[in-house]
Amino acid sequence: QHSKCCADGSTCFEKNAYYAQCRPSCSPGVHEDDLPQYRDPWSCTVLSAAPSVTPAPTPAVADPILCSGGPSVWQSCQHSKCCAGGSTCYEKSANYAQCRPSCTPGIHDDDEPEYQTPWSCRVLTPGGRRLGLQFLV
Repeated sequence: QHSKCCADGSTCFEKNAYYAQCRPSCSPGVHEDDLPQYRDPWSCTVLSAAPSVTPAPTPAVADPILCSGGPSVWQSCQHSKCCAGGSTCYEKSANYAQCRPSCTPGIHDDDEPEYQTPWSCRVLTPGGRRLGLQFLV
């Protein structure tokens, strides 16, 4: 109810003024899967929409020379700004970027606790170029 933010791609739905939950969907009314003592109706008011995923860009043609020797998926690309193997270089902050297949802005639960700071998910790969793949229009 307080954060109104779901990190797993689900949506924050309100049950009442005192309770809300991250769920993939919600139907107003009583939910039979609630414990018997909590079977009062859900309003299903959306408190926050599911976070949007930033898709990898669709480049015209890749330039393998530009990204010669680029890092592979899950490796840092802060300095190279390009990635091997079809992943895209996404910015987390001014100090870190990583090759990923996709990126959702915000805090990622799979980051180590000491690194759970928000991702901007700004694409750093120049023109959407990736090492080792040819993209044609």
